[in-house]
Amino acid sequence: VLKQRPVCNSAHIPYFDPYFSRSTMAFFWVWTSLLLSSHLSAASRVHENPIAGDISCRCKHRACKEGEEGVDGVRAQYNRAKQICCKRREPSSGWFRRPWEEKSFQEVDDLCIDWQMKEVHQLVAGETQACQSQIRSFKDVLTQWAANVTWSHHHIKGVDTRHWVDDMFYGLLRGGRDESHGELYRFNKDDEGKSLMLWSGLTPESRDKMSKDLYSVLLHPGTPLGGILEHPRIHVLGDCRWATTKQFWTVTSRAVVRGRPHGHAIRIVLNKTINSSANWSLFDTIFWKVELQVLAEAPPTDGVQIITIHPEGRCAKVMPLVVRRIEEFEIVPQVWQHIKFLACADVDAQDEPSRQVPQGSLYTLPFHSSKVGTLAEDLGESAVKVFMAAASSFFTKLDFFGKKIGDRGAKALAAVLPNSEITEIDLRFNAIRAEGAKALAGALPSSQLTHLDLYSNSIGDEGGKAIAAALPSSHLTHLHLDYNSIGDEAGKAIAAALPSSHLTHLGLQHNWIGDEGGKAIAAALPSSHLTQLHLDSNSIGNEGSKAIAAALPSSQLTHLDLYRNSIGVAGGKAIAAALPSSHLTQLNLGSNSIGVAVQAIAAALPSSHL
Repeated sequence: VLKQRPVCNSAHIPYFDPYFSRSTMAFFWVWTSLLLSSHLSAASRVHENPIAGDISCRCKHRACKEGEEGVDGVRAQYNRAKQICCKRREPSSGWFRRPWEEKSFQEVDDLCIDWQMKEVHQLVAGETQACQSQIRSFKDVLTQWAANVTWSHHHIKGVDTRHWVDDMFYGLLRGGRDESHGELYRFNKDDEGKSLMLWSGLTPESRDKMSKDLYSVLLHPGTPLGGILEHPRIHVLGDCRWATTKQFWTVTSRAVVRGRPHGHAIRIVLNKTINSSANWSLFDTIFWKVELQVLAEAPPTDGVQIITIHPEGRCAKVMPLVVRRIEEFEIVPQVWQHIKFLACADVDAQDEPSRQVPQGSLYTLPFHSSKVGTLAEDLGESAVKVFMAAASSFFTKLDFFGKKIGDRGAKALAAVLPNSEITEIDLRFNAIRAEGAKALAGALPSSQLTHLDLYSNSIGDEGGKAIAAALPSSHLTHLHLDYNSIGDEAGKAIAAALPSSHLTHLGLQHNWIGDEGGKAIAAALPSSHLTQLHLDSNSIGNEGSKAIAAALPSSQLTHLDLYRNSIGVAGGKAIAAALPSSHLTQLNLGSNSIGVAVQAIAAALPSSHL
């Protein structure tokens, strides 16, 4: 019997199909034994029409599973008949309702092809000649590509190119599943391990340069489908209306985004305005209409990184729209619970796609707007680690303002700083304490950081001393430690490090530095490179202000802020006396009790640089 059923035998289905479970195989063999006589009587008809027989036995035995692989390299042929056999999609003509054994495969095949092509013709009937020409060219180039495919799948052999192309062509234009077995979306082996980059509004040169900088791969021209779309006669089907190509881009986007390596971060580069009245704005792009929905349904666990270029489409305006758009789709919110980060960076147009100016900011994930603090703390370490791993070779500036990454996030950031190109980091309002500050301090000597802003954290004297110890061997020129509960102890440590550091800007506002810390800083000023010193809202009195005044003539300070301290008349007069011989251009002594010292300051103004 088996020898007389060559297709079921040679195709491994249903007798030798490796994809069937053992229980299914056992059931089938029992069934075969019980009905051996009926098989023998039908053997000749099956042998004469093997494909029809195979379809019949598969459908009757409930083996037709959506997405199951094919029959001896003729999956395309099988699928056409399966639509009729399993899904009961029957044309109205009465002859087609004859028993399966009485129909030849050619009859089934030809009817299905006619039905599919009729739908395609109806789809493009109202299109322009240019669009119809592009679609015809697409099928021609698709056929040329299919004829040269070398199959790597163990279960596919001897595919009929014409049938296969018909299935792929119909599936792409009518929103079917991927009939290419993934071949149309296959990246080069050299691209393994790279993340996927989606883009909109880039020139080919900018697109290729950006993908190289981001170590990413592209749908086009990085895949066979992309190469076909870039053909001069096809031009990405650019002359066709959205109603005609919507299913095409939906199918291709799903295949590429869902077919990416599991977990890899996705990069999205946008050069579009958010002005909806403009020609071809962000809201007219494939990214907004299709790709964003696919991302919402299947987000990458390693995160999403968006880069904006257009001056009217910056992160601050684009990201709330993106998050709101994702939340509008009917998806299960839980799929976004384990995404490690959602980030955005602005790149200046004149520098695009260079790596010189970008900034990156972490954003709250969709469906988590009510849990910003908890989310940021829970994912602080992993979010920063993954973000930096993905972006450290691209970004030179990072903005983590208010992300509450905490000590764990600071430690993760410190771990990757030595191998990054980051020169500026904004860590304001991040709940970083002494442990996080120590980790950052340890990374400073081997990093390229020149700007570090730790405004409004809680590093205290312990964290302040750790950073002070790292200053002489760091590249820092700008350091802001405002609102950090730093007292005289850390103030003295920072002062001791100033002469051997590169600091030109130092911010110590709203701390607990008194006269002792003020005098130590004053002593270091003549041998330091500081040009701006911000000491407002501390506890510096007359003694500290007199010491600072004495150091002004031999220092490089141009900006001095002593707002809201404890400076009296004596301290005010001392500063007034030093003004003519200083380099100060800005001085703030507001909210002090300097009284009649104002007259001395007024008298010194004509001979000063203020």
